[in-house]
Amino acid sequence: MSLCRTPPLSIVHYGSDVCNSVPDGYLPVGGPGYKDMLKKSECEAYKIGKKCREDALKKCVKASDKKTLENGIKRDEAQISNYCS
Repeated sequence: MSLCRTPPLSIVHYGSDVCNSVPDGYLPVGGPGYKDMLKKSECEAYKIGKKCREDALKKCVKASDKKTLENGIKRDEAQISNYCS
């Protein structure tokens, strides 16, 4: 299994120095193609989050955790339909 993964879309879009001279906690915004890059990035993030929560549900979880995971999956599905369409 490879530990390599695709770089985040912001790095692909803006380059590897995307965060140079940007204060911690801030992201660069704007520029040509930003809206499309953001939509793809959010789509990818919600799909990853949904899979993580689905995998967690398959393990033994407390009842209170189960409800939280299920609510997270519902939110992910709504956002996936928004960003991935």
